[in-house]
Amino acid sequence: MTKVEDVAAQRTQLENWLNHVLGLVRRFDQLGRDRQAAYARHRHLYVRYLERWGAAAYFLWVFILTVALTIVAIILFIGIPLATMNTSEDFLAEVARIFLLPFPAALPGALAIVLLRNTRARAINKRRRVLNEQRADQIEDAVRPEIESINAGLQEIADDFSKHVAGRFPEAYLYDEAILFCLTMARNHRASTLTAALNLYETELHNRRMENYAEAQLAELKRATEVAIFNGIMNQLGHAATASAVRAASFRSR
Repeated sequence: MTKVEDVAAQRTQLENWLNHVLGLVRRFDQLGRDRQAAYARHRHLYVRYLERWGAAAYFLWVFILTVALTIVAIILFIGIPLATMNTSEDFLAEVARIFLLPFPAALPGALAIVLLRNTRARAINKRRRVLNEQRADQIEDAVRPEIESINAGLQEIADDFSKHVAGRFPEAYLYDEAILFCLTMARNHRASTLTAALNLYETELHNRRMENYAEAQLAELKRATEVAIFNGIMNQLGHAATASAVRAASFRSR
């Protein structure tokens, strides 16, 4: 076999292997989406918790009560006969009450409303938490057959990964974009080894960072997250035998 034929054979072997690695990663991603979809179909069964009222709600109620008390004061003022006001000072005192008293009176009133509502919300949320825990158990029972099938698929990926990928492909590049790039380099005869393909990929990443630093940082964070999810579940599947461990590892990562 000539050197050219040897390089071609090596490149073909790399391409086939990268195709296999890409298939594993994409199947893993699909099973993750299937898992999320299985639980999402039952998400509507959960009861929403009431949010705690804060400063915004307090000042809104201060405004509402101030306006309401001012209107009440104006109505009462209109009903007072002018004859009862002996001097102009009496008239000014009544006007001052209309515009000065509502606001300070609204402050404790708004505080009382917010405190009472938050106390009621805590009691309601406590009951809803118990109800949601019961429904979570019901949902777990409903999705168990599907989740067990997904876990079995993840276990198959883990076994295949440990036999054909672990130790051969750097963990930092175990995501769709990097593998597809390396595969493209092999197909286009630009790389016949994994090291050469990854070096080209690093050059591509560097060029992207130089062109747009902010977007490159976000893309790097996304890639790191995808790698952490994949490696975390693969490690759990390699050391845990139960389906519950698989599920716990997946949801801690996502």
